[in-house]
Amino acid sequence: MTKPRNAQTFVAATTQFLAAADWIGPEHAPAVITLRLVAAQLDESMTAPLVAQYNLAYRALLKTRPVDPGADDPLEKALREMEK
Repeated sequence: MTKPRNAQTFVAATTQFLAAADWIGPEHAPAVITLRLVAAQLDESMTAPLVAQYNLAYRALLKTRPVDPGADDPLEKALREMEK
C-alpha cells in the first residue's frame, strides 16, 4: 500500500502529541517508549494488534493529564456561582 506524499505518519503524530503534552515527565517513560516504538512499526505495517497496542499506550498517557476539577461539569459550575 502506497502512502500519499503529505500523509501524516504515526511517528509524526506521536511527536506532535508528546510535544504538546507538557504534563508528561520522566515517570511516563515506559508508555512514551511504547508509543514511539509502536508508532514506528505502524508506519511500516499497520496491523490491528499494533493499532490496539498504540491506543492502549496513548490512552494511558491521556489519563495522566491533569484535569481542572469541575471545568466541564454544569453542576460544579452552578455550585461555584452560588458560592460567590
